[in-house]
Amino acid sequence: MTGTADTPSPTASPSLPSVSGLDAGAKDRVFLSTVRDELKLAATADGDAAIIASAHAICRGFDSGLIWLQVVKATMSGFHGTLDARQVGFLVGTSVLVYCPQHSSALPPG
Repeated sequence: MTGTADTPSPTASPSLPSVSGLDAGAKDRVFLSTVRDELKLAATADGDAAIIASAHAICRGFDSGLIWLQVVKATMSGFHGTLDARQVGFLVGTSVLVYCPQHSSALPPG
């Protein structure tokens, strides 16, 4: 199933390096670099902290049993419409791959 406005597909960057075995700071750097590049976000200390906090909130959503669409909707709401569905799909997919790969099976194909 490919993404639509209601169900965006996760699109992880093919250049996303393996984060297995990296410490938290290194994971943050990989995550921020990947997300900033794809979403064209400027690097700021406050912005970086907010993006990382969003990634951890995404993982907590999956930890609590939410499904893909619920996590996407909550993430879109949290960004107050500043990210479109494709961007949110990328953010959620990349968050899972970097911070909570145990939830990779919750991501839709595509």
